[in-house]
Amino acid sequence: PTTGRDIGSYEVELSGSGNRPLRRQEVGLVSFAYPQAVPLNSITPGVPFSQQLTATFGTGNLTWSCIGTLPAGMTLSSLGNLSGTTSAGGAYPVTFRVTDTNGSFAESTAILTVAVPSAPVITSTNAARGLVGSTFTYQITASNYPSLFGASNLPSGLTINTTNGLISGIPAAAGTNSVTLLASNAAGTGSQSLTLTISTDYFSIVRARWSNSLVSNGLAVSSLSSISSKAYGYWKTNAAALNTNATSSSPGLWSDLPMTSGDATASGNMVTTFSRLEKMAQAYATPGCSVTVNSVPTTLTGNPELVTAIVNGLDWMVSNVFTASAAQYGNWFDWEVQGAQNFVDTQTLIYSQLTSTQIANYAAAVDNYGPDSANNRDYFSWGPLTGANTTSVALVTALRGALANDSAKIAQINAPNGVPKVFPKVTDGDGFYADGSYIFHGNVAYNGH
Repeated sequence: PTTGRDIGSYEVELSGSGNRPLRRQEVGLVSFAYPQAVPLNSITPGVPFSQQLTATFGTGNLTWSCIGTLPAGMTLSSLGNLSGTTSAGGAYPVTFRVTDTNGSFAESTAILTVAVPSAPVITSTNAARGLVGSTFTYQITASNYPSLFGASNLPSGLTINTTNGLISGIPAAAGTNSVTLLASNAAGTGSQSLTLTISTDYFSIVRARWSNSLVSNGLAVSSLSSISSKAYGYWKTNAAALNTNATSSSPGLWSDLPMTSGDATASGNMVTTFSRLEKMAQAYATPGCSVTVNSVPTTLTGNPELVTAIVNGLDWMVSNVFTASAAQYGNWFDWEVQGAQNFVDTQTLIYSQLTSTQIANYAAAVDNYGPDSANNRDYFSWGPLTGANTTSVALVTALRGALANDSAKIAQINAPNGVPKVFPKVTDGDGFYADGSYIFHGNVAYNGH
């Protein structure tokens, strides 16, 4: 070898002292560990490829280079990383060379095979449903590594990401749409029909209508001032203001409303706690609510700090008092009607600020004290309920269903033991009489109510 680093096997005879021939094993041979093989057919058109080539050779750092033509779009870095995205199939004979710091080099040949796949076959479902005004997503999936996606006849409000095949957006109108899905690669284009049904979001309509019934636009300044001052007082300035750092060991969210199980006033304090949170939510949702404290004005409408305090308060209640598993104590009406009503009202007012997990947790808590639950009192099931108790429970149930997009829950109020039994004329007990009067609690006239 001329430098002691050139590749090859050399048989030489050297004379030692006294002209003694040296044995072959005394002659240094230079070896080269060839680059790690690139797996056959591992390069696919349109699919990003990356492989680090390795070699053991020479002295110091190795510099990589390539002799020949790599597939279009692919490169070999000086550090030996073969990478890129190519669009053309075929076989590409190349020679990889490594050069050490002394300038010696070694080479290895390879054939890079770019396997051309068949045209994509779309495998995602051929039917999907969405709601007007609600976020919609649909992922196109296909075999054979598509590099481009498309969709025709999408409903208004939806778009497609042509790179990853995600259809998303907020549908603007109801209807059934025959959408054509497309997925393409170097070999061709696959297509599939998608029946996309967009329905009116009646849950959202119910929530919006009920929220509007709890707030009003164009209120007199005096009314806005009253709503604002009450809410801000409960939140910040009353002698017993909201405890925003309440823990599981705290007796309540407000020091004047302890909710210790067994106390005579505990269930009533639970109702008042939910009522205060609702008043705060009302100020958050009502346009034009603000207060001025020490000459500093604070807008309550849409106030992020205020709504965070409300949500944290609701979370604390469902974790510690009005839970998905705890038993009720005190007055049954507080748990099963009034407290639940304030609770769902508050959720409706701040619905956009609730996560899906919170909505599910809150629904489970309402169900725990609702009709026909394992936790209700014997007389508090759909069958024994009468009159205003039936309609009060029906309202809570309907709102709980609308909040959780749960049509089965809403359907409960229209069962024979639900609202329909309230209106037929009766001749005895609770209900409406032929003369237009209404009796409740057995013998109490509610004329004019």
